[in-house]
Amino acid sequence: MKIAILGAGAIGSLLGGLLAEDGNEVWLIDIWKEHLERITREGLRIESSWRKRVIKGIQTAESAGEVGKVDLVILLVKSYATEQALIKNLDLLKKTPAFLRCKRVLEI
Repeated sequence: MKIAILGAGAIGSLLGGLLAEDGNEVWLIDIWKEHLERITREGLRIESSWRKRVIKGIQTAESAGEVGKVDLVILLVKSYATEQALIKNLDLLKKTPAFLRCKRVLEI
């Protein structure tokens, strides 16, 4: 499955890495150019208390125009960036059969 993840922060990168490890073609789309370049160059490093690994082959892009058609788009950006991410990547969303928005909510 070809999956685009909008937002390559901690959660987006982790989910992207796990999906890529499972054999999916994963595209991380983000405006954080340095992070994307490092993933492309060195792979995505995932560390937990029981395992450390580097996942290679994850595709990266600063805009959805570089990605082409995908089977699933997952939106994993901060709440304040949601509208901007949707507008910037509207062409990709129009061509995609499935869309998943994940939102973290912390109430204090």
